[in-house]
Amino acid sequence: VEASWPDGSREDVTTEVTWLSEPPGLVSIDLDTDGWLQALAEGELTLSASWMGVDSEALIFPILPRAAVEARAVWVTRWDYSDAEDVAAIMEAVASAGFNLVYFQVRGRFDAFYDSSLEPWAKELSGTLGEDPGWDPLATAISEAQARGMELHAWLNVFSFWSSGTPPASVGTPHPYEVHPEWAMVDEQGAPMPLASGEYLWTSPGMADVRAWNTAV
Repeated sequence: VEASWPDGSREDVTTEVTWLSEPPGLVSIDLDTDGWLQALAEGELTLSASWMGVDSEALIFPILPRAAVEARAVWVTRWDYSDAEDVAAIMEAVASAGFNLVYFQVRGRFDAFYDSSLEPWAKELSGTLGEDPGWDPLATAISEAQARGMELHAWLNVFSFWSSGTPPASVGTPHPYEVHPEWAMVDEQGAPMPLASGEYLWTSPGMADVRAWNTAV
């Protein structure tokens, strides 16, 4: 929103105006992002702005439902790529096949296939849990998908804690098992699941700390 002065100068007053909309409940307005409107419901909206006792001319326009888009989705697992070139080739093949949405796996067992401040780099990327592989699979996937007009969603395994006969030992950000082994699932006698090669050790979804951690991730 711009205010015009008698000398011909103009001033951006977007964050200072009071917005008036009728009927209420059709939109929300975020003044921290230059007055962007978010549609909340369908209908005909009358919108005006007021600043220093002066009201703008009212704008009247329809709020229409978002057009339905067919989702042609494909899942890309963490086993499908080992470097940035793999990701680019996957996205090219997926786009060429007519898909428009990609679910890209970025967490397998409380580790990260992206630059995370909470969990260590996945061992599959460098051979060492916690070691920076020098590239970011998720950032690469986002860039490659967007370049081809596809939507990308990060896919996370939620409760699979680890899958080895030996406990994790990260060289960087600690693996959550190293700090909270008590998050492991227990049986009806209270005995925790044992570590086993090729078998997932699961965290307990009943634990508030586990749920809070996953939410933070």
